[in-house]
Amino acid sequence: MVRSLIVIAGCLALAVGSRAEVTLVRDGQPAALIVIPDSPAQVVEYAARELAHHVRRASGATLETVREADLGDRAGSRVFIGACEATAAAGINVTSLPPEGWVARIVGEDLFLAGSDRSGYQLYGPVWAGSLWATYELLETELGVRWLWPGELGEFVPTADTIVLPDLDRTGAPAFLQRSLRSAMALAGNRMGPEMLESEGYRQAQADERVWLRRMRMGNTVTFTYGHAFGDWWERFGDAHPEWFNLLPNGRREPLGHPSHISMCVAEPGLHEQIVAEWWQRRQEHPDGPVNVNCCENDTAGLCVCDRCLAWDVLPPGQTPEERMALVRERWETLTPDRYRWDTGLGSLSDRYARFYLAVQELAREHDPDAMVFGYAYGNYREPPREVRLNADVIIGYVPGIRFPASAEERQSRRDEWQGWADAGASLLLRPNYFLYGYCMPYVFAEQFGREFGFCARNGMIGTDFDSLTGMWATQGPNLYMLGRMHATPLADPQAVLAEYYAGFGPAAEEVRAYFDYWEARSEELIAGMSGGWHEYVARLHEIWTEEMFAQARPLLDAARSAADGPEFAARVAFLEQGFEHARLTAEVSRVFATTDDLARRLEVLGRLDRMRAQMAGGSVANLPMMQWLETRYFERWPTAELEGRDIIGQLPLQWRLRWDPEEVGQAEGWFDPAIDATDWLPVSVKSAWEKQPVGEAWRGEHGRDYDGLAWYRVQFDVPEALRGRRVFLLFGAVDEAATVWVNGQLVGEHPFVHEADWTTPFTMEFTDAARFGEANTVAVLVEDRSGAGGVWRPVLLVAE
Repeated sequence: MVRSLIVIAGCLALAVGSRAEVTLVRDGQPAALIVIPDSPAQVVEYAARELAHHVRRASGATLETVREADLGDRAGSRVFIGACEATAAAGINVTSLPPEGWVARIVGEDLFLAGSDRSGYQLYGPVWAGSLWATYELLETELGVRWLWPGELGEFVPTADTIVLPDLDRTGAPAFLQRSLRSAMALAGNRMGPEMLESEGYRQAQADERVWLRRMRMGNTVTFTYGHAFGDWWERFGDAHPEWFNLLPNGRREPLGHPSHISMCVAEPGLHEQIVAEWWQRRQEHPDGPVNVNCCENDTAGLCVCDRCLAWDVLPPGQTPEERMALVRERWETLTPDRYRWDTGLGSLSDRYARFYLAVQELAREHDPDAMVFGYAYGNYREPPREVRLNADVIIGYVPGIRFPASAEERQSRRDEWQGWADAGASLLLRPNYFLYGYCMPYVFAEQFGREFGFCARNGMIGTDFDSLTGMWATQGPNLYMLGRMHATPLADPQAVLAEYYAGFGPAAEEVRAYFDYWEARSEELIAGMSGGWHEYVARLHEIWTEEMFAQARPLLDAARSAADGPEFAARVAFLEQGFEHARLTAEVSRVFATTDDLARRLEVLGRLDRMRAQMAGGSVANLPMMQWLETRYFERWPTAELEGRDIIGQLPLQWRLRWDPEEVGQAEGWFDPAIDATDWLPVSVKSAWEKQPVGEAWRGEHGRDYDGLAWYRVQFDVPEALRGRRVFLLFGAVDEAATVWVNGQLVGEHPFVHEADWTTPFTMEFTDAARFGEANTVAVLVEDRSGAGGVWRPVLLVAE
């Protein structure tokens, strides 16, 4: 089934003949009409608006759009978009086109832009948009339009008083069954809560991003279902069917950490039966839903050491099963208490997982002879299988293990892995995390990425799913343009794609290229220092992107500004300058937080950054929701609204005392009472979650998992006598997840966990009536944390009105 779809989707734009020519605009005046069907699909109406918009940007002329029934005998050329009656009369049968296929053809004095369209309309999603693809093909190839980044400033539209379309007869379809760039802006916005989602700036930025995604041909011909498939299975089936889950070297079937990260016993037949049963039930309930069985392992390495799973493995030459298990036991015993990365002793498990995918497919084909399965090549099963051969209806989501920039050896290793899975017979979907890295810094690797994308496109790629489109357009523009453009023209030379991008800066093109070449060279030098997760180096930005680097880059950007002749090109260079200053100031914030605890200094530099970002809201310079979400982990942000009209008196101690409350008896027993002896409570800091501290590590070492539940924090602090007569408050930087607060044994307030962002949100508690002025005061906080990290993880301020 997949192969037949691939043949269809792999057909790119081809010129197949010649007809005549059509004049759209002559001497700045409209010379054609846009005609749409009497009952057009929404995507056809949108295509008409897109054509009219860009013709107007190019020439100043506005092409009128009419329904076909209203056309009458009006003279002049017509542009028929969608399945008009005239389209059929011209010999164009849109029903014979492949899914998402399109035709752009001139017949006589008329232009036809038609395609395989599906009813409904979305700027980004599963709606087929063949007529829209035909329109974009015309705008790119005949009018020279390029979309450098979201928003009007990113629209590069060459100007012309007269627009004449020469002989044109092209057909095509998207190159891949799925083209997906996940929106980091949408993800971060959802996590920041309703205030962010409802802000005008956020809505505008996301709307512009969706338009850009559609212009880059994002969408899908078929709907696949995939992603870590068994996250809730331990809770659902752990008691009844422990044999479905990993057997660890300690002889137990259990999670090592969070239950959603447990590995499956993929050789267990009962597991296969349950997967297929649930898939078939969904197919019966939703016949038009996803076409495949999801076999993607949880977000972990393969961990099972049961005899069935081990028997499915193919060992490297020269290694015996006994030698491998000895290595596994050694690493299990000698690595860190949470056993992190002991699984490297198992070696590659790709043959095991390939057999798993085939076993599930065989069962599924008892229901549907064309059943497809989707599985990952990830972690310790990323390398291609040594012996097992697959088929085209096994779709492998390849998750590369390294990022860009990369050495020649690393790039070749990645290609060898990809080619190995293709040679094994699977269909391949590229599912990397490359673009999550770099934050808002000028982190550039466009050409390396473009060449890898082209290699994958030439060697079995049927789709993509990139995590994520981070939206740092003013500092990483070449990367992001390459990412979008290669989806529309996957066989293009990356240097030609970069030339398109730089051409958008007009006479400053070469200066802008030199500026980004500088950062690309620096990025190749920096990659060794960017270890860890993609968000973990936010606190180290100043170490990676130094003041000296920004100082060296500044003259290059100055040269671009001087060369940018004309308001459009000057505005685009100013856009880059704004990204430069924002990145430099963000690195300065990182430096201040790393080098001083001076609260006034931290507030000052954060204030400058926040004022700059307020001016950027609604634009595409950087992804403000993503940065705000990530920075809550590293930078203590004190909200202006909470501090307005108030003085910061001081910061409470950073070292508190903690007591676990797994039986949830603390409130009934009065643990909030300052008279309670807390000398045996455990030391804890309020600068990070308890899991990241010795107190949390000790719990994990004793119980084999992180602590989730209730816990009590407590500390003493002074309230100066001079504050008597003023209202006093405690300003909490953040508590994960919910908090109930007592001061001197008196309940002063609650901070519930309602929205996803509440664990990052600062909040105040007034305690004027409970305060002891001129004396020591005791604050007790009951923290309720049911998943993930927990605790009072940001400092607490004493403020007064």
